[in-house]
Amino acid sequence: MNHFAVPANVRYAATTDGAVLLQLRTGQLYGLNPTANAVFTAVRDGSSIEQITLDLVARYGQNRDRIEPDVRSLIASMLSKRLLYGPVRPA
Repeated sequence: MNHFAVPANVRYAATTDGAVLLQLRTGQLYGLNPTANAVFTAVRDGSSIEQITLDLVARYGQNRDRIEPDVRSLIASMLSKRLLYGPVRPA
């Protein structure tokens, strides 16, 4: 299972329509819509890609084959922006 972690230099703030992430090293702000926020908070809380995908399948009633590539793409984007790192071993 792939687990990821949030670097110490990333700050998170929930908003009424998702969340905002601040990457302190770059000063960049990133806005997350509600679904991206759900993915980020699940990763932050230790969920694997597989767990996140299953949760979103249940939440939105979509097919796993449609959701999992989007989850993987979002996590890859967060990794490239250094909003996440990993994979790491779960605690």
